[in-house]
Amino acid sequence: EEQVKKDIEVSNKVLKERLALPILTFQRPAWDTFPGAEHTFATDVLMPDGKTLQIASTHLLGQKFAKSFNIQYKDETGKEHYVWQTCYGPGIWRIMAAIIGVHGDNKGLIFPPPVAPVNVVIVPIQKSKTENGNEKLMEKAKEIKKKLEETYTVEIDLSSKTPGYKYSYWELKGVPLRIEIGEKELANGTVTIARRDTKERVNVNENEILSKVKELNEMIIQNLKVTAESKQKSKIKDAETKEEVLDILDNVKGYARANFHSIETDGKECADTLQYESKGGKVRGILADKNENPFGKKVCVVCGKPAKHVVYIARQY
Repeated sequence: EEQVKKDIEVSNKVLKERLALPILTFQRPAWDTFPGAEHTFATDVLMPDGKTLQIASTHLLGQKFAKSFNIQYKDETGKEHYVWQTCYGPGIWRIMAAIIGVHGDNKGLIFPPPVAPVNVVIVPIQKSKTENGNEKLMEKAKEIKKKLEETYTVEIDLSSKTPGYKYSYWELKGVPLRIEIGEKELANGTVTIARRDTKERVNVNENEILSKVKELNEMIIQNLKVTAESKQKSKIKDAETKEEVLDILDNVKGYARANFHSIETDGKECADTLQYESKGGKVRGILADKNENPFGKKVCVVCGKPAKHVVYIARQY
């Protein structure tokens, strides 16, 4: 049980705090538990189309697999015992799909800095056609790249395209930060740094570039996190009737938070009814890190029996 808690903490630390994904971790209902496990805890992300995507899961296996496969250990007295086991699986490509779907916009990808293939792109901007001026810009771009690439992955755009084209190209790729160096910046000993997430631009002295890039990266993560969590929060609505659940799934396109009489095996019939009538709405489970008590009339949205749990219902991939 302690290991399962650690697994959930790892998911929160990586997925929520570093990748800025608006995750919810649920204890799955008994009928949706990993075969052979005592309990399953799964981390979901609500995608823009209103469907939920499971991107990680951890399972309390108890001793069932140990007994089936005779996996034992000896204690300090030499007595044999069956081991207790867990099983933790982050879905790497599902996580990538969530990053693309949750953070992207109409201009393309927006990568959180910790997983961006390119962290910084440097775009030299030459207005005059003098070879000497161009050479100095290139030297400065290479100097800045060398300074940054000890910590970050950096590219210099040396193509012959216009600055506007270059900006759009790297925005499409989701590069978190763009450094612009023109003849004005070269003369003043500064650069302009543009953020991919907010499009904000700031003028920075050359000797402050490294510290500013670090600061802006953290600001980007926090902004993506707040924005994504706010969007998800707006998609979680309470439902006290089956009709309200269906309306939330169809029109709000998010989570219906509802009273449910049980997530043990005796609740499966209600879950099946709900899934059939809603054309795919599944009981995702109860929140793993928060004990929520039934609200309102405190009866199951399907059968009307006294509710034991508050569950989250959504369509899924």
